[in-house]
Amino acid sequence: MDYLRELYLNRLIPDDFKGSRQEAGSNTITVEEMWPISSVLRDTQNKEAVTLETGESLVGVRIKLKPGQGTRGEMGTVDGDKSIRFSMGQIRLVGFDPDEPDKPGYSRYPIGFHAKGRPAYFKKSLNEGHFYKSSQNKPLSLLFKWPGKLSKVPPQYIEFKQSSRVPTRLKKASDKK
Repeated sequence: MDYLRELYLNRLIPDDFKGSRQEAGSNTITVEEMWPISSVLRDTQNKEAVTLETGESLVGVRIKLKPGQGTRGEMGTVDGDKSIRFSMGQIRLVGFDPDEPDKPGYSRYPIGFHAKGRPAYFKKSLNEGHFYKSSQNKPLSLLFKWPGKLSKVPPQYIEFKQSSRVPTRLKKASDKK
């Protein structure tokens, strides 16, 4: 994906979310878990299976969004009504191959929400708006296509709204139960 498209997606505010924050403070996202997915997942709407290109892997990442009231003057992520509005284009998983430091790294956006406990996912577009009440305090399970073997080139961090980055660590199990 080219640099201008990444800038566009990270700064995107869906039409129905005008006035929403474009950035987030550094303390507004936590990673609860990251795991490889080896089972076939189907879209909940049209029942189509996720298709992977040669060498791609599926990875689930469970995150929690925090209001982040801004310790030490840092900005939070909630809007005036205590809600968090975002699009999939404002979240990305980033990594690089440590054996090939001269090559560009990987940057991938979620393809949807992973359906907990089921071999399914809720497919979402990159520019579709999502509404999250900060009082819910529930985790979001995201699904990503990763361009390589997770054991060889694991994602190093997840980014939210361009300015909040958190390191990731791959769970050892072969599948999230």
